[in-house]
Amino acid sequence: MDTRFPHTFLSEDELPAWMLLRPEGRDLSYTAGKPWRVAYYLRKYRKKKYSTPLDSLAHFNTQRSLVAALTESAASSAQAEKLKLSCVGDLMWVRTNWHHFLHPGLKAYLESSDLVFGNLETPIDRTSPPVEWYKVDAFTFNSHPQLLQAFTRENSSSNIFSALSFANNHTFDRGDEGARRTLDFLEELNVPQSGLRISDQKSPIEIIERNGFRIGFYGCCYGYNNPSYRSSFLFHQIKGLAPHPNLLTAIDLAPFAEALQEMDRQQVDFRILYIHWGHEFELYPTAHQVQLGHKLAALGFDLIAGSHPHVLQPSEVCFVNGYEQTERGKALLRQARVAPEEILPLQGTGGPRKSIIHYSLGNFSTAMLFWETKFGAIQSLELFRDQDGKVDWHNLSIEFIYNLLSIHNDGRKELILLKDYLSKEENRLMKDFPRNRKVAGFLFRHLLTRIPPERLTHGVLEEDFHDLLSWYRTRGELK
Repeated sequence: MDTRFPHTFLSEDELPAWMLLRPEGRDLSYTAGKPWRVAYYLRKYRKKKYSTPLDSLAHFNTQRSLVAALTESAASSAQAEKLKLSCVGDLMWVRTNWHHFLHPGLKAYLESSDLVFGNLETPIDRTSPPVEWYKVDAFTFNSHPQLLQAFTRENSSSNIFSALSFANNHTFDRGDEGARRTLDFLEELNVPQSGLRISDQKSPIEIIERNGFRIGFYGCCYGYNNPSYRSSFLFHQIKGLAPHPNLLTAIDLAPFAEALQEMDRQQVDFRILYIHWGHEFELYPTAHQVQLGHKLAALGFDLIAGSHPHVLQPSEVCFVNGYEQTERGKALLRQARVAPEEILPLQGTGGPRKSIIHYSLGNFSTAMLFWETKFGAIQSLELFRDQDGKVDWHNLSIEFIYNLLSIHNDGRKELILLKDYLSKEENRLMKDFPRNRKVAGFLFRHLLTRIPPERLTHGVLEEDFHDLLSWYRTRGELK
């Protein structure tokens, strides 16, 4: 057995109690009559958990090199069949300004992708008013239809989203009927979803065909906000995923296997999993989460997109069935300057292949207040068929996004590409909010450059922001 992370792992000693709060999968008694836990939750929301054990940091530093290598160099795209695929994080309620919150530059960027996927983390029940402000029920969401209607393509009536996961802890915030009305609304928009089924006659997966590729899509979740809630519908809940599992064997892998078997029957070329997992406001996945990610990649998923933490976490490139020994695998390792012994090769189904895990894509649209939760990323890649007809991917690209709150933008909420916001002649991110620009720079480093161990305690630095600006300028996107 491999003794490296995540199979064995260090613990973090002497963490404050608020960092250890992980309420996922707990019933209401976990906080009822325990105001200190509410206080811990609010402190974690404000301060975040930046730390991780040193062996986890070393693992993700190697992965940052691989992700950066895949991002920095565009491979040849002369193949006749190719497809650009983009993933975003949590679509949540945005309070007000529903009809104008989407910046045209971000919309145009998404329209350049052939397929776009995300996690719908709110009901859209048109019989109930949307939650506008932080009221008593503000932790049970309901959003205005414009949250998705804003993503209608400019030159057609179709929606930019190719499919959404509707499996998360807010699915039943308006009960079964609110969830049903959300499904009706998605059907009107012609946006498929995976995560909730009214009947077992419906397949748990969605199949999307584009540019000669068949894409399989499956959404699932750790469970409900109230674990005692019982829906009459078929909810893609993964038993054992929460509360925080101590053993991989506690997690029910059967739903994943069934989804992959259905994808095989449907002869899909590329398998996408959207999974609502992990812990809120933590910038790294746990070792057990990484173990599960490896298991799911070995089972057959080609892209695993995580949601729920509301902050960005690093990504990982998995080499399966000897992909590291192929010419493309060897070239990637050389470019990343990563030695073969630094990676953890996996054995699973199919031939040699690579998978990518985005442990958390962060928020996409949100009304959350603190800096780390207002940033997110659009993660994209390009599928192609090689000369032998096998499907692979390259040209990984990362585009950072920013949720500009109305109090900083003349009363108007705005979801904008970070590069477009930085290009504005006058912007408060650069001039008035030093903590915000430090966080923006750190999240760039967090995804794409190695982080020295001392940074786990030193937090965010001004130099990170200057590195982010240099990165944009190198790409010709900032003057």
